[in-house]
Amino acid sequence: MAPLKVLIVGGGIAGPSLAYWLSRIGANITLIERSPRIRASGQQVDLRAQGIPMMKKLGIEPAVRAVLVHETGTQFVDGNGRTKAFFPANESGSGKQSITSEYEIMRGDLVKILYRLTEKAEKCPTFVRHHCC
Repeated sequence: MAPLKVLIVGGGIAGPSLAYWLSRIGANITLIERSPRIRASGQQVDLRAQGIPMMKKLGIEPAVRAVLVHETGTQFVDGNGRTKAFFPANESGSGKQSITSEYEIMRGDLVKILYRLTEKAEKCPTFVRHHCC
């Protein structure tokens, strides 16, 4: 049977992740992205719930840990700068997460990690950059 041909639109977080998993089953993948380069913009991403085991299955935990945004927690202050509430980050690797996740990473760093992962795949996806608008 001919390999599955897949077109993935979008080179953010989900596109390269999907490309990696589909490449493992031998699919021929073309990923298109409108930006002429990897878009490293965006704010922090909290990996939680299903994101943590998926990160571990992808084998990218060491790379993610290397670029974590190290926050001690979230603090609310009044107009005079006095702390009114503090929610510490759960950095134990187990239990419930607080407002601040153990795995806080800038979106651009996560996208770069995922692109590098797809480049290492047995059947590396074909990336097409199409700047249209």
